[in-house]
Amino acid sequence: IFLEEEHADRFYLILEGKVKISRLNKEGKEVVIAILGEGNFFGEMALLDGFDRSADATAEFDTSILTIREEIFYQMLSKFPGVSINILKQLARRIRNSDSQIKGLSLLNARGRVASALLRWSQDQGVREGEGIVVRGTPTQKEMASYVGLTRETFNRILKGFEREGYIEVHPKGMFRI
Repeated sequence: IFLEEEHADRFYLILEGKVKISRLNKEGKEVVIAILGEGNFFGEMALLDGFDRSADATAEFDTSILTIREEIFYQMLSKFPGVSINILKQLARRIRNSDSQIKGLSLLNARGRVASALLRWSQDQGVREGEGIVVRGTPTQKEMASYVGLTRETFNRILKGFEREGYIEVHPKGMFRI
């Protein structure tokens, strides 16, 4: 959709599908910052602060996106204060999630980082079903591993351990239950 350091002139709203927000580290390896789903938005930061894009945005699967030009975005914020308030609430939530991710990466061991990420995904995207929370359409294991700063193999080993211990159920096609 766009690349890091591109000039920003649009705001995006996900109507259907998922968008991966990522950056390349100094070794050229992709680091996943977030996976956003239906109803989420992105691209606002560069419009609001006037700098270039801070990350790449890539559509995952079949994705439909509403694109809003910069001038329309600002008109919308002025005319509809409720939209501004909702964007501010979402930005505060993202800052809180980033704080949690930074804390997890710096203070928790690998197992703790995976557990913390699974809990965040269940809070953000989960639906209560019976005794547990089901998260559908999760990122790939490679993307989830990148999100918590682990190799896919290490992430997979920890995930299987949680499954063996009965903390989660992993289902095919990107779904898990906590």
